[in-house]
Amino acid sequence: MIYNHNVSLIVPIAHLQTAKAVSRALDPDIGGANAFQMMLSSDGSEPVTHAAYYTPCSESFLGFLQLPPDQIHGMVAQDYAARWSDLEPPTLDEITRFLTELIVGIDQHIFDVIADNKLTLCQTSI
Repeated sequence: MIYNHNVSLIVPIAHLQTAKAVSRALDPDIGGANAFQMMLSSDGSEPVTHAAYYTPCSESFLGFLQLPPDQIHGMVAQDYAARWSDLEPPTLDEITRFLTELIVGIDQHIFDVIADNKLTLCQTSI
């Protein structure tokens, strides 16, 4: 697989578990659920309002981000059935809400995307 892009993803903290669950399904190995470890807020203090993730990606991943929620849900559910059968995949409603509020930066450094959205890295983790 050729990783010819970088993608920055920022989600409101309310969608963090859905973001991690979708990432679990999209990652070809097993590390996807560990995504979104950068905690953000408007001034860098608690409460945390957003979580961010930055990774190299392929052209096909960028295409995935353009798919309608029902197709993404179907792909995620299929992956859970094949690789994570002991876990519940996110629902279509959860994926739809997550995608609606997802902030995407393509080929921009994560810190630029964070600043462009008036957010600041917190010195905390969850």
